Amino acid sequence: MRSTIQQHFEALFLIDSHGDLLYINAPVEPKKCPAPLVYYGIAADEVIFAVRADVPTRDRLRLQDIAKNDASPKGCRALLTAARTVLEEHFVVGTDYSGPTFEFPEDLGAESDCVVVDASNCAVLSGGFDDIIPEIRAVQPCVASLVGGRAAAVCQTVRQTPHAVEAGVLTLEAFRRQGHGCRAVRAWAACVRDEGCKPLYSTWWENEASRGLAASLQMRQYGVDAHVSQAI
Repeated sequence: MRSTIQQHFEALFLIDSHGDLLYINAPVEPKKCPAPLVYYGIAADEVIFAVRADVPTRDRLRLQDIAKNDASPKGCRALLTAARTVLEEHFVVGTDYSGPTFEFPEDLGAESDCVVVDASNCAVLSGGFDDIIPEIRAVQPCVASLVGGRAAAVCQTVRQTPHAVEAGVLTLEAFRRQGHGCRAVRAWAACVRDEGCKPLYSTWWENEASRGLAASLQMRQYGVDAHVSQAI
């Protein structure tokens, strides 16, 4: 059975037959979303390491050694700094990223104040989440917490495999800190489980609101993501 961090990695990226990173597994036009140069998925007893297909062999070995020496679920600053130093020899390096990854509790609880949004009722997204409407079939399940018949917060599928699905949540500024994001995410996770898949959630360290949402829903942190991208 694949570990949770392995399922998370497989949901995040499209890879080639050698296991190299090709694209981010976006629900729409993934080939327009280049993968990072290097990715580390760090759990308590496992580290997943992958590089983009064009990273030279010598750099791959050095980046892999960094994973052995510096990977820790408690923090990734040393790892990212070391990885950037290696990659800057051959690439113009852009942003780096790290953040916690979560799985949902077994008991999600009931959520009655949300609606599943599909092509038949996507008008509830207008006026705040209009950009989701053209993509509505690709981001299923998609769930909204409503106020006055309009979406105040939306949780949609942003990455998926046949086995695991990643959440993406957005809340309109006027409705933040009112529980709408939590309600949408909880209802979304229930929909994912009803489809026989594992719901997953991840964010970055600086996003305090997102980490607070995870805490409110009593999610369990199982690992950490870290990656370095090429400058666009």
